[in-house]
Amino acid sequence: MINKKRSHYHFTLEVKTLTNRADLKRYREVERLLKRFFLLFGNLCSYCFSESMAAISSGIRPNKAFCCCLIDNQVHDHWEALREVQEIVNGPNWVRAINENSLETGRRRLPGNGPCKALCSQGCLLSSMRPPGCSTLVCSHMVFVLCELKLIEPRDIEDCEIDKLLGAVSPLEHLYGLKRGDTPSEEAFIKALLFIESKFRNVPNVTRNSAIKAAQKRLRHQLQGGKKR
Repeated sequence: MINKKRSHYHFTLEVKTLTNRADLKRYREVERLLKRFFLLFGNLCSYCFSESMAAISSGIRPNKAFCCCLIDNQVHDHWEALREVQEIVNGPNWVRAINENSLETGRRRLPGNGPCKALCSQGCLLSSMRPPGCSTLVCSHMVFVLCELKLIEPRDIEDCEIDKLLGAVSPLEHLYGLKRGDTPSEEAFIKALLFIESKFRNVPNVTRNSAIKAAQKRLRHQLQGGKKR
């Protein structure tokens, strides 16, 4: 049971087994590889967050260009599974950091139950074992970079799941206990992920940084062009 008081989560220790330690170990390995891939986008995420917060302060209505952690609350959506996983991996006090440091945006209501409760001014308060959606969403700004570098076929610049880019189904929801049935092939997913990561790493730093800066410029333009409240 979850009780919300003063924006903090409090819960009883009624654990329903959704997954097991072996699956969580495999989950962490895939999550680690995905983090390594997303690090290739440099400071794009932190830039997006700071610009989105500035837009909120100036009265811009949240839109698709906003930082996904501000408008997509994965912690809220998957609280029961997250609670169990975090207790198994990090112990019963894992939630303290969220209760003490979660980002406050005043009384403003954001779409999608945002902002995410694991978000603070320095980024995500969960260092690992986050809900699958935190590791599989490729935002439109990232898709723009990949298109600029010709690492993927030109397409409409919009958010998508990494499965779509890789052509391989992510096993994360199964390993996290959110889905039942046969787990999609981890080997096929990792192989596809490592392939695009290798192509990304082989892009000269100057070219990669130029694409990231172009994405930042596009992002800032989208945010500044948003509607006022």
